[in-house]
Amino acid sequence: MWLLAAGTQGAEDGDMRLADGNTPSEGRVEIFYRGQWGTVCDNLWDLTDASVVCRALGFTNATEALGGAAFGPGTGPVMLDEVECTGTEPSLANCTSLGWLKSRCRHSQDASAVCTNETRSTHTLDLSDELPMALEQIFDSQMGCDLSIRVRVRDQQQEGLDLCAHRLILSSNPEAQALWKEPGRTVTMEVDAECLPVVRDFIRYFYSRRLAVSLASMKCFHKLASAYGAQQLQSFCPSLFAILLPEDPSFQTPLDLYAYALATRDPVLEELCVQFLAWNFEALTQAEAWPAVPMALLQVLLSRSELVVPSELALLTALDVWSQEKQPPRRDVEGLVEQIRFPMMLPEVLFELQFNLSLYGGHEALFQKKILQALEFHTVPLRLLAQYRGLNLSEDAYQPRLYTSPTWSASVSGNSQVSSGYWNDNYRSF
Repeated sequence: MWLLAAGTQGAEDGDMRLADGNTPSEGRVEIFYRGQWGTVCDNLWDLTDASVVCRALGFTNATEALGGAAFGPGTGPVMLDEVECTGTEPSLANCTSLGWLKSRCRHSQDASAVCTNETRSTHTLDLSDELPMALEQIFDSQMGCDLSIRVRVRDQQQEGLDLCAHRLILSSNPEAQALWKEPGRTVTMEVDAECLPVVRDFIRYFYSRRLAVSLASMKCFHKLASAYGAQQLQSFCPSLFAILLPEDPSFQTPLDLYAYALATRDPVLEELCVQFLAWNFEALTQAEAWPAVPMALLQVLLSRSELVVPSELALLTALDVWSQEKQPPRRDVEGLVEQIRFPMMLPEVLFELQFNLSLYGGHEALFQKKILQALEFHTVPLRLLAQYRGLNLSEDAYQPRLYTSPTWSASVSGNSQVSSGYWNDNYRSF
């Protein structure tokens, strides 16, 4: 057993020693304070802290910073806890910590150190953060290339771009395989006209592996990444859709992305667009793009219970406006009206539909059928409807959407009583 340092005679506050090691260069760390020796808790204990101890005792560095009473538990108080050194301090007493005698640790957490006189430290000059910019400059210079890239606009006579690249740099990026694995010295890229302005940035991305994606460019980058096998970029773009889509109050971008998702058979992107439009449906009905919403998309949206609207009447009114602008076939309109949840409207609202709705006159029989169904729901006990009409409350017609009007919502606080609009007593009697 080795004990490096003297006893209490002549020791000063902050002096340190290694105890119970097999050699003088290792042991439990002990520090002197107010006439007695104590230990150090291993919370936050690391190699930097251990090196302060080792250098104070005449060694070059620490090779190990051990916890858990690696050289056995000490005695006396635990002097310091949560020690954090920068490495230049003359003693642990000069490092950041909880302070003297403020630890709750037991001696089973005593810290230890293993010291050495060997110089093993290395110092790294890291300029790797400059590499992406340097590679971008190589591409932008368009010099020293060994691969020609001809960019042509698909299905148009419009002039494209002629770029060049460096096969060696491209070959270091797995995402660029579609370009550098092409035989010969020339590669032809066919792109849509709307994506031509971002092709240069797309190829530069293969050099620097970084890319700025905006609301205007995200669809084209996703399209190019999908076409040329840039899987990381292809996966990154959908993660931005939910962030960037709200930047377009016109709703043209989500509608374009939905059409693109259908064309490319991308169910993930399709669902993301539908969900965004459903959660922002009220704003969509007030946007200039509302009449341009395709029939198929409107059918999908009306089938959803997570559609956020003030009320079912507001939804029907918006459909009325859409129908007047779009002038779809009669059969299509009736298919949309079938998805309106008439039982979610109050009786007085149902009565006024015949006077306030343009659609009513052209589809009177359908509206009368739906209104009668809703009025029965409001007035006839549910057990009778179940007995004679086969009522099934799990059907969509009887499921509320995410309504935001006062009829369906109320402000609730800890001391307030909820007062809200409408409640069907039929639910109690069923």
